[in-house]
Formats: sequence, structure tokens, C-alpha cells
Amino acid sequence: MALQGEMRLIVWDVEHGACSMLQHVNGQTGGRLAMIDSGSKDDWRPSTHITQTLGRQRLDYLFITNADQDT
Repeated sequence: MALQGEMRLIVWDVEHGACSMLQHVNGQTGGRLAMIDSGSKDDWRPSTHITQTLGRQRLDYLFITNADQDT
């Protein structure tokens, strides 16, 4: 059975690497939210988008591909 909805992918340049956010949106609900790697810039963090734009306080999944400064 396939899930209905929309998949959204955002990739952010966090200066020394990349951070990706994958979100499944199903109707009015925010669906599942996953982050691949992490990181930040001097004046911005991906968590700012997640909390302020999406109104989410937690991730459903976090994937760390390498132990480095960009995680």
C-alpha cells in the first residue's frame, strides 16, 4: 500500500558541508520529518527552519553520514 501525499526535499549549504531535510506531507498533517547530517552557518541553523517555519519541535529520523564538524 503506497502512502498518499507529497515528499519535500530541501538541501542547505552549511558552509563546510550540506544538511538535507526530507518531509512527507499528508494532507493537513506535517507527516514524517527526517534530517540527513546537520551543521550551521554563523547566522543560521537548519533547526531554525524546522522550529519556526514548520512549527516542529522534533525530528522523526536523524541520519549522520560522517562524524565531522558538519554533523
